Amino acid sequence: MKFFVSWSAADPNFVSYFSDVHLLISPSTVAQSWTLNCLSTMPSEIILDSGAFTLMRHTKKWSQKDVFEWQMRAVRGVTVPVWLGHLDQPVPPDCNSKAETFRRIETTLARAYEFVQLVKKTNFPQNIQTLGVIQGGDYESVRFCAREMARIGFDLYGIGSLAPLCNTATIMERISGAMEIVGKRLHIFGVSSLEVIKLLIDWNIHSCDSSRPTKAAIYGDVFYSNPFRTFTVPSSRKDKSYNVLEQPSPCICPICIKNPYTITVTGNKKSNNQRAIHNYYHLREEINQMERAHLFHKPQFIKSGVYFAPSS
Repeated sequence: MKFFVSWSAADPNFVSYFSDVHLLISPSTVAQSWTLNCLSTMPSEIILDSGAFTLMRHTKKWSQKDVFEWQMRAVRGVTVPVWLGHLDQPVPPDCNSKAETFRRIETTLARAYEFVQLVKKTNFPQNIQTLGVIQGGDYESVRFCAREMARIGFDLYGIGSLAPLCNTATIMERISGAMEIVGKRLHIFGVSSLEVIKLLIDWNIHSCDSSRPTKAAIYGDVFYSNPFRTFTVPSSRKDKSYNVLEQPSPCICPICIKNPYTITVTGNKKSNNQRAIHNYYHLREEINQMERAHLFHKPQFIKSGVYFAPSS
């Protein structure tokens, strides 16, 4: 499974430290004049999504055409694989109205159709492909949206509105609903749970993304892998119930190999970014270990809150 790290212009330049980095970038996290050529080194693969969840809170209201024009400026001259996502309408977890859920799905479908029409008028190079975003508030509404997205037709599909959910069974039930329609060529937006990531690997899902390494670093959290564990640095303002990192553990990440105490510093952007590099290294190590274990692990599926083995 491909792992994309969510990236903003304020985040560390992951591609300067690691090969085979996959980035997810939204128009809400960079300047409107920003392009991929602003990166000193190109990542292996890129998703340019619409940033719909963040854009909903912006004073400037973006249209599908606005997002598409930003994407076209951003990818000009780029030769690495890029996936372009359309503007969608997220379904918040507190949306208990079926009518409101389907109104948001219809908005998402209308924007997806507009996106495809814009794509048809554009002479895309072969490295640019389309990503259709599936929305929904439960298993059935996700299936409905997935069927309609499949009719429109995309190179890859994604499923949104999962990031605020905490229940693994609920998350995986919605993913299974999308998979039953569009198959395994599915990107899962906004994953933070390692339990979910492990199941995505078991299910042979195409890809997922997360901002966890950077967000954790900002709050003073430090990751270590093998086994995966999280500490907080002594100067963090968190309560004492967190595991405090009294002493850095042995580590060969690009930051610790120079000075392991760098990851314990707080209070400035540079130290946060260095800690994010360290966290990314260990999260990737954990995911790689999960992928190796997958070769010897019987996949488990979930439907209606119950794990079950795949039929095929």
